[in-house]
Amino acid sequence: MDISMVGIDYNTADVELRERFALTASRGLALAEVLVRRHGAEGCVVLSTCNRTEVWCSGLQGELLPLVLTETGSDTAHAECFISRCGMEAVQYLMELGCGMRSQIFGEDQILSQLKEALCLSREHKLAGPVLETLFRTAITAAKRVKTEVRLTAKDTSVPERAIHLLEQKYGGLKGKHCLVIGNGEMGRLTAELLVEKGCEVLMTLRRYRSGQAVIPQGCGIILYEERYRSLPQQDFVFSATSSPHYTLEAGQICDTGFRKGCVLVDLAVPRDIDPAARRLREIEIYDMDDLGMEPSADPESLREAKLLLQQAVDDFEQWLDCRRHAAEIQRIGGRTAKLTAAKLTKPLRKLPLEKDEREELQKKVELTSCKSVAKLMYGMRKHLNSSEWAACVAALDKTADELNGEQK
Repeated sequence: MDISMVGIDYNTADVELRERFALTASRGLALAEVLVRRHGAEGCVVLSTCNRTEVWCSGLQGELLPLVLTETGSDTAHAECFISRCGMEAVQYLMELGCGMRSQIFGEDQILSQLKEALCLSREHKLAGPVLETLFRTAITAAKRVKTEVRLTAKDTSVPERAIHLLEQKYGGLKGKHCLVIGNGEMGRLTAELLVEKGCEVLMTLRRYRSGQAVIPQGCGIILYEERYRSLPQQDFVFSATSSPHYTLEAGQICDTGFRKGCVLVDLAVPRDIDPAARRLREIEIYDMDDLGMEPSADPESLREAKLLLQQAVDDFEQWLDCRRHAAEIQRIGGRTAKLTAAKLTKPLRKLPLEKDEREELQKKVELTSCKSVAKLMYGMRKHLNSSEWAACVAALDKTADELNGEQK
């Protein structure tokens, strides 16, 4: 199976190291294009979130990790922080990833939409390829089924929910607290919506050039991004969730404009939005992605049910891959069977009261039906045999059909 992936995540690297390997959408696409166009991969999908950066390839000859490190200009000294998976190990992993079973916050939901976005981006630029397209779609469908049929956690959880839950545990109820949310993307909007539900007074930043197209959650006030520092002295909590390559809050600027005593800054971005040097400031607290911790895992029975559903998806994908791998042989067997059928029907067709062109048209239809029927039977047989048994059957039928056609000639 020519599927491979390399990735770095919260298990192998802290947030400081992860942010060095975080890829914006444009950089991820550039890397995928290089791996496909220059290095011959059949397909490539790049996934970059706050907790992981992963590069997925199909049909690539050679090792993926050295190419990724070289093409991103990364220090090879960090190679040990990357995890490499290939074949069925990679397939199994992706199925679990889509359900949030590999997330820092167990069972979280955002990873599912992030997988969809990563696939969609590669597809739009014709970089996904048929194998990764089918694999990711299978994983997404399987994750939806698990979310519907199995309760992995007590409630659906996202990174913003986990952050707010931690704050409530430490500081009590948030009702009436003044909160600033920097960032108007999916993470920022979700954070703002949750804070409004908690009864907070919420301001959300808005850049001038996006004022006509941004979506502001109901109940939120608006402040221009350029004026964010000026509002700090009025805020109890500040959340930042952008994809900016620069700090949205710098330590020096925070000092210059001042802040409310006991203010809490929550960084939901990778690369980090909040200058790490701000941790040295007195009477201010900072949380980043590594401070969010893990949710308790599911109970054993729920986990067992989820893994059974995922295994069905793995089996379905493996069957599809087998069928694709042997498609040329099956088409050849169908074609040869059609010729044998046509030869057997030559005399009976001549006896029918038909014109020559009608007889020829009927013969073509019989051949086509014969070819399709054989293919349907062979693909259906894969459901009842393991991969090696089915491959042996295909090879035997291919050889038999070839021999019979030789005898016919």
